[in-house]
This record gives sequence, C-alpha cells and structure tokens, in this order.
Amino acid sequence: MGLFDFLLTAKQKKEKVATRIGLESGAFQECPVCRDVTEAGAYANYADKVAAIVDQRLILPADDDMKLFQGNREELLRSVSEVAEKLPYHCSCGDSG
Repeated sequence: MGLFDFLLTAKQKKEKVATRIGLESGAFQECPVCRDVTEAGAYANYADKVAAIVDQRLILPADDDMKLFQGNREELLRSVSEVAEKLPYHCSCGDSG
C-alpha cells in the first residue's frame, strides 16, 4: 500500500488490485527501467491463468484489497480485463529510444 493510497477512489483501488493480479499472472509486464505496466501480449492467451489466480485470491484472501470486490469473481475478472484494454503494448521508455 502506497503512502497516498487513501486518496484513491474505489475504482482506482480496484484497478490497482487488478493490475497486481495481471502482473502476477504474466498477462502484464512491468518495465524494469521506467516501471510502466504494459500488456504482455494478447490478454486472451492469459485468461485461464488470470482466472486461476483470481479464484485462489478469493478463496484465500491474504490482504484487505480483495475485500473491495466482496467475493465477486466476475467483477474482479472484468476489472483485470478492463485494465488490459487500457494498457499500451510498449512502455514509454521504448518510445523515447
């Protein structure tokens, strides 16, 4: 949890959790240089792995962030999918050279 996370809206908090799940599943990648999160490839290729991680997180909630979704699997999967649609394919440092 970041220092200023208390300023985030509920939707932004959910997107942050969805991004963490996407990174854990391999559907998203984080650039080691600029820390931008990008799409690892076609999200559909990772959908099964994302679903497995979501199921694991909902069954064994290890953090308070999962309480945002109140056990709603479909909402969590939809959030990860929506974040995937917004992500660029390449990070910004790749654009700048």
